[in-house]
Amino acid sequence: MVIKELLSEWDPDKKGTIKKVPFRQHVRTSLHMIAANVEIDAKSGGSVEGVFAAIDTVLAMADADTIIIPGHGPVGDRDDLIAYRDMLTKARGSISPLIADGKTVEDIVAAKPTAEFDSGWGGGFLNPERFVRVMHAAMTK
Repeated sequence: MVIKELLSEWDPDKKGTIKKVPFRQHVRTSLHMIAANVEIDAKSGGSVEGVFAAIDTVLAMADADTIIIPGHGPVGDRDDLIAYRDMLTKARGSISPLIADGKTVEDIVAAKPTAEFDSGWGGGFLNPERFVRVMHAAMTK
């Protein structure tokens, strides 16, 4: 897919009105932020589901020979992106029931719902506590 085709997905009315935040979030996620978790800007309209949609878009374009160059972190491949998506799926699955039970963000952070993968994914620009807070904010907006 060429850049022009990719940009047309973000500008469905073809008026050149690509909004900065969705574009920024989609590009970040499309480039696979393997460096410890993900930044989801819920205040500006970002969402966990948007992150999954962006990952799925990249996975649909990638094959076994695709090299994924992230905005942050090491260069990866399709398998790395799948592992990243799996981690996000588990994080969402661990945090969702706590939100449904009415737990506060402080309770959720204290429960350490991402502990099973914090050692492998929690060492980048978002530490595990911050990652849980970002996920909570995005999942409760």
